Parts: sequence; structure tokens; C-alpha cells
Amino acid sequence: MAQVLVIEVLDPNTLLVFNDLSELTETEANLLYLRLDGGNVPTATLDLHSIRPETTGTYDSGEEANQWRQGWFEQLRVFEGSGTLNASAPADADKSAVIGYAQADGTGAATITAVASDTIDGLATVIGSALVEAGSSGNASLLATGVGSLVIGSANVLTTGSGDATISAGSRGAVAIGNVNNIISSGSGLISATAPGGLATGYIQLVFSSYDHEITAATGAFAGGSIITNAGSTQASRIAAAGGALAHANVANNAVVNASVSGSTAIGNASGYDILAAGLGSLAIGSATAANIEATATNSFQFAPGVNPQAISLQVGVAGTGIALKGSSGAFSAQNDGQIWNTSGDVFIRSNSHDVAVDVNQTYTVTGGYTPDRAFDPTSTTLTEVAHILATFIDDHIAVGQVQ
Repeated sequence: MAQVLVIEVLDPNTLLVFNDLSELTETEANLLYLRLDGGNVPTATLDLHSIRPETTGTYDSGEEANQWRQGWFEQLRVFEGSGTLNASAPADADKSAVIGYAQADGTGAATITAVASDTIDGLATVIGSALVEAGSSGNASLLATGVGSLVIGSANVLTTGSGDATISAGSRGAVAIGNVNNIISSGSGLISATAPGGLATGYIQLVFSSYDHEITAATGAFAGGSIITNAGSTQASRIAAAGGALAHANVANNAVVNASVSGSTAIGNASGYDILAAGLGSLAIGSATAANIEATATNSFQFAPGVNPQAISLQVGVAGTGIALKGSSGAFSAQNDGQIWNTSGDVFIRSNSHDVAVDVNQTYTVTGGYTPDRAFDPTSTTLTEVAHILATFIDDHIAVGQVQ
């Protein structure tokens, strides 16, 4: 007699289990029930019933030595697979999640996808790793679509063929976090949160001579925006932020938006020209469509096209035609018209190649009792009138602080 396990459904929430059915022949048992050794696999489905343990927190689903291979649930898939694999969570579920590993050993893609309906309470989550092995050809992708989508993991293309490595969260409030490696002769690497309110962070390594579209953010940094690359381009269009930095922009035509050092910020629109924040605590902001926007020194701010190489300063526009303000004592290292600075309490403006003091550091006294006169006719005047006009001129300048 074979050892058999009999499960009888008593009601929608109760299962009755027997393991001693000596009254049944082996043939009868095999036809109806699953043997404990798994040799008789039933084809019937469990419909409208729940399987639950007899006590809470007592039993496990699988074990280290004997594990479940995959799990399909209404809003979750847990899996591991190799070969050409597109492992998706149930399509159009309001809340879907995928946890797993996808690997492509031959021609084809390794893709993990979670899809959620684009509603206000949607949620799509992917946690996993996608790998295209050496000698293969295809894309490695971690993808989540839907409001509040979240992607965490690693996408790797390790082949001399062509393929893209992508981590993408594609709807409002999206978050993309992970590692991308693309060690190929052509293709792209991307960490992307491609919707309003998105956050992209992680590490991208591209080992080949040319690369396309990347959004990169180091530890503690935020990088986001959109990238458009010209057809046939072999140069970089990218948004990048170093540790503790922020980069957010719309980029096109091989432009780069890069906050390259800690505490730096690069924000704006770049088409054909770059927005670069290259100094500690620097800020570069504006629309770069005719010239670069660059803040290259520590605590330098640059607004609109132009280059600001002066530490602790703010510049609007191009040096010499714009306005610049220095926040530390002394003149600018390279002097240009439009600069304003403070030296030992005296404020200066650089104008028409001259350093013009805002006030005259001298003390004047004027005896009162005269009649103010601001109408001066040099062709017909008296000495008394000249004295009144001069006294009026001095008192007017004292009143506004230009002289003491």
C-alpha cells in the first residue's frame, strides 16, 4: 500500500487531512490523491478555498534544502529564470510587484517588469537583477510602470554585441535605484525615473568608446530630467550628480548637465551646450542653448549663460556685460565691468574699466542758514550763488550717505 495524503475540503476555510487510508487500494489512491513522495501529481485546481496552517507562525513555505522554484500571486511574482526571459507581474493590476533574477545566455533580452494601472493609488515595484551574458545579444532591463513606481536592482550587459542596460521607473512619483553595467561596443546605460517627482540614483559603468543617454547620481545625490539625443550621435547626452549633489534638467543635442562635486547643483534646460557646477557648493542654473553655464569655483553661483570662476560670488550673465557680486573682502581675481565688491567696509563698482567707490571716505561740514540752490547758470552767477550751490550739493550727498 502506497503512503498517501488525502485532503478533503469541509468548507471554504477548512481542510481535513488524512494520512492513513488502508481501506483504499493503491490504484484508487493514485487516481484520487497526491502521494507524499510527489509521484502522483494531481491535475485538478483548488477553487475558491484557502490553505492555511493549523496554528499561526508555525510552518514555512519551502525550506533551504527544498525550495519553491517560483511563486505567482495576484499582485506579486517571485522567480528566478535563465535564458530569454520576460518576467512580468500580472498586467493591469492596480498594485503589482516582482522580485527575482532574469538571465539571458543567448540572443534575446533579460527583462523584469511590473505593470500597475496609472491611477492615483497605483503601485508597481521591481526588486531584482537582469543579466545578459557574454556572447549574448540583447537588453537587460528592470522596468516598473504606474503611479508610485519603484525599481531597485542591477541591470548588466556583458557582451561584445549590442544592447542597452536600463533601470527605469516610469510614472509620477517614480523612484529608480540601482547599478548598471554595459560592457559592450555600442549601446546605452540608463538609470531613469522618467516622470514628474522622479528620483534616480545609483551607479553606471559604461566600458566602450561612445555612450548615450544616461542619468547618474552618486551616493546621497539626486539626478533627474529628460534626455534627447540626436540621430547618429556618438557623443554624450547626460545628467549627472556627484555625492551630495543635485542635477535636474532637460537635455538635448549632446549636452551635459553635471553637478560634479559634493554640494553642487546644476539645474535647467540644455541643448547643444552644457550646464556645469564644478565647485564645492556651486550652483549653475538657467537655459543653455547659445553658450555654456558654468560655476567652476567653490561657492560660486552662475545664472544664465556665462562662466563664473570666482569663489564666493554670484554672477548673472557673461563677465564684462553682466553683473557680478563678490561675497568676500577684496576685488575680483580677474576684473571686469559690472563687478561689485567690498574692501574693508568700502563698496566698489567696476564701471568703464574704473573702480568706482560707492561713497567718499571723507568728512564734510556745512554751516547752515543758506538758501538751497540747485539751479546753476555758469554764464551768469555770483560768488554767493556758487557757495549756495556747493553747500546744497554737499548736504545732498551727506543725506544719502555718499559722503560723511
